[in-house]
Amino acid sequence: TKGWQRVSLLPRGRYRALWSGDGRFGAVGDRGLFMLYENRKWRRVKTGTSEDLMALDDSGDGGLVAVGTRGTVVRYKKGKARAERTPTGHPLFGVWAGSAKNIWAVGGRGVTVHFDGKKWRELETGQINDLRAVAMAGKQLMAVGEGGVVLNLEGNRWRPFESPTAQTLVALWGDPKGRLVAVSREGGVVHHDGEKWMIHDSAAPCLSSLAHHPNLGLLAAGCNQAIIRLPLEQLK
Repeated sequence: TKGWQRVSLLPRGRYRALWSGDGRFGAVGDRGLFMLYENRKWRRVKTGTSEDLMALDDSGDGGLVAVGTRGTVVRYKKGKARAERTPTGHPLFGVWAGSAKNIWAVGGRGVTVHFDGKKWRELETGQINDLRAVAMAGKQLMAVGEGGVVLNLEGNRWRPFESPTAQTLVALWGDPKGRLVAVSREGGVVHHDGEKWMIHDSAAPCLSSLAHHPNLGLLAAGCNQAIIRLPLEQLK
């Protein structure tokens, strides 16, 4: 049959983020829940934490990194996971990893933390709004959050970046061409082409996640069974 199908019965719990790459899938959620699909089967990863995990990304060389409440980070590699604390006690909602030695996470009250391969350090943003997502667009690291806030990392300083909306931006995607797309809790979709912002129509009442598919383009999901598609050819 065509359409959505349940492919596996995973442990009960609230799953908050999904990742896929290199034939693997990862899902993280409340109370340290971390499920990984590899070698054609799902298994539960022991994280060593009961904190809620909010986001997941690939850190290179087969590794994964998850972030969550109370500044918690879980780094996974070669079948083992290790939970560690960052300098902040605020929740971390988004993570981007360029490599195992270059990981950025963003979270509550405008907090950002960076891992350089040896230790975590906090970098001030001057924001009090929660930051919800972080991504690389071209050579620029960008972060978005509540109130439509958009930040751009210049050197070692976060700077405000022009924003086209006051809606809460909750998910972010960027590509090597410098294109940037964000979706909002209120159902909005905004796109920056490297020079200017554009606003795209969305029939969704709210959106909460954003993912890229090589054939379908960008997919965003939200409430009331809403899944919308934004073809990449529209992102000039």
